Amino acid sequence: ALQVAGLVDTLKGTGPFTVFAPTNAAFSALGQDTLNTVFNDQHLLAEILKYHVVNGRVLSNDLTVGDVPTLQGEALTFTMSNGVFVINGNVGLGPVDVMASNGVIHVIDKVLIPPSFDSTTPTAPTGYTPDTPSPVPPVPAPMAPASYTPSPVTAPMAPVRYSSDDIVEVAVDSGFSLLTTALQVAGLVDTLKGTGPFTVFAPTNAAFSALGQDTLNTVFNDQHLLAEILKYHVVNGRILSTDLTVGDVSTLQGESITFTMSNGVFVINGNVGLGPVD
Repeated sequence: ALQVAGLVDTLKGTGPFTVFAPTNAAFSALGQDTLNTVFNDQHLLAEILKYHVVNGRVLSNDLTVGDVPTLQGEALTFTMSNGVFVINGNVGLGPVDVMASNGVIHVIDKVLIPPSFDSTTPTAPTGYTPDTPSPVPPVPAPMAPASYTPSPVTAPMAPVRYSSDDIVEVAVDSGFSLLTTALQVAGLVDTLKGTGPFTVFAPTNAAFSALGQDTLNTVFNDQHLLAEILKYHVVNGRILSTDLTVGDVSTLQGESITFTMSNGVFVINGNVGLGPVD
């Protein structure tokens, strides 16, 4: 979205900035028709995205009840609900305090729409001149959580997709936004950009969310703990689905993950499903 809106250079600037970053699921919740409308209009998209950015580095412990102006010009309204901050009445925060060199990112569970826009199907106020539409590829549906039923690895598989990108770039391109954020917080990006090869068992955004907000905050605020958990998802060597066998495999964290068979498919540690693979 930042690339389409032409805001990448802005947020690569010195800042500092505070970005309230919607998850992939938050974007998907808008629906494909709304996404097409917004992504086909660079200026409209830019206005919506700038409504997610505040000047200055505002950490979670700096938040107070009240209004905060955004780069778009309109304000975000922070209130308290059941002891936690929400934005504009219904947008939750977390994980929070993801530090960057020129600011901080707080993950949010909905896309923020400026009050002057139509909040159902975002359209700009009267007098706004839209850009000429251009084709936009469909936004993929959110990936299934880890508990869904995977396809048997013994069945015919789709061709293996080799990429010249490193593991971190593949994670970004494949929509694993929370995993990518976690790798940045844990300081593991350079490790997984190394020569490897590595095999990564990558949790979906839904798998992270299933941990619950309190657990996510605890883990994301402890870099060493987060790094140990993430390294438990990484194995040295390139292991394709056709290479899997029943037994234990050592991880970068030092402990092993255990592969068993259940109803003809592989599971990890007794209850974690795989798929899509390779």
